[in-house]
Amino acid sequence: MKQALFGFLDATPTALHTACELVRVLSEHGFRRLDERERWDVRSGERYLLVRGASVVAWIQGQRAAAEAGFRIAVAHTDSPGLKLKHSAARNQDGYLVAPVEVYGSPIVSTWLDRDLTIAGSLTVAPQAAPQARDRAALRPAAVPFRLSGACAVIPNLAIHLNRTINDGFAYNMHDHLHAILGIAGNGESQSEPSMTVLQAVAGCAGVEADQVLLAELYLCDTQPAALTGLSGELLSASRLDNRAGCFTVCDALCNSGAGDATAMGVFFDHEEIGSRSWAGADSVLLRHAIERIVGATDGSTEARYRAAAASCIISNDAANALHPSYRDKHDRAYAPILGGGPVLKSDANQRYATVPELSALFAQLCRESGCTMQQLVSRADMRPGSTVGPFSAAQTGIAAIDVGIPLLAMHSMRETAALTDVTALRDVLLRYFR
Repeated sequence: MKQALFGFLDATPTALHTACELVRVLSEHGFRRLDERERWDVRSGERYLLVRGASVVAWIQGQRAAAEAGFRIAVAHTDSPGLKLKHSAARNQDGYLVAPVEVYGSPIVSTWLDRDLTIAGSLTVAPQAAPQARDRAALRPAAVPFRLSGACAVIPNLAIHLNRTINDGFAYNMHDHLHAILGIAGNGESQSEPSMTVLQAVAGCAGVEADQVLLAELYLCDTQPAALTGLSGELLSASRLDNRAGCFTVCDALCNSGAGDATAMGVFFDHEEIGSRSWAGADSVLLRHAIERIVGATDGSTEARYRAAAASCIISNDAANALHPSYRDKHDRAYAPILGGGPVLKSDANQRYATVPELSALFAQLCRESGCTMQQLVSRADMRPGSTVGPFSAAQTGIAAIDVGIPLLAMHSMRETAALTDVTALRDVLLRYFR
């Protein structure tokens, strides 16, 4: 599993890349893509998936009707905090080719400075279909994912001689201080149009002509691959473990599951880091509509949909803050998970996490049967925890849910740290859950 995990982490620098890699892996395991615009014909034991933007829904149709056996759903999210490049604002300034950035979500900004960065994202290109093409989808613009090879950008700090108080705590101005240096001014192909220099570089990487590009979504990302660290190689260091590790464990467990009585489903939402309220986020009708259509393909009654929801459950799989040895006062020590201690059940009295008692007991039993220890996370009473896709998924569908995840250090940093054994353990628990 380690090889597959590292391959997944290294292939997914953005949410769109994550969705594309999920589709590739799922397709290799027999999942057939459906179109939301077409009528669905789903059959028991068969594998299906659908894609909306950078969100993916995949399922194995249960042997029994969903109204009787329900759904066993696991959800994660494809996006992570980061910096989006404002390529159209690129300019030659003070001898450099520079471009400002837009902050996506809530990254630890300082960890992005003075690092080797590259550019990844998607280019939406003009359609090339013939005028007589019957397929209307072929006439739509297509998003082409890409990633430049090697480092091509840096956001440099100001020298300490010019900012003597930086180690006392410095607040970066997101607009003024986060300009990426992309090279020396005048070194690009188009000296008069700096923005075109950037576009030509990424278009060439994607294998398209710059004049074909209708829209470019460019993100800065880490060039360093996932790696093992620690004296015994027990720690996993990588960017975007929140929540690519969650996506991997759900996908791998689903791919290795067989058809059971219940319909097993993995859902991978985009836009969690910015609130989930979008056409493809957890606070949308995506999951609810997928469930309704699956039930409707075999029994179109409203009663069947309600019964299916009541017979179902959701495991929301997102990272959990691990006990930090340098900041022990930030945790409630009785509910502070540690790296290598096993999967984490997350609870919050104010429902920032969706956890309900009935499913908590189920997860504890699954951990016991899988041979791993279940840890628990409850934040200090004077601190507000982050949220997940769990509460939104539960509210949109009316299905009971719990929030779980692997313990993680430095969440939202450029590089996050986890224990490899926790990833493996959670994958095994999810496999037992689906089966």
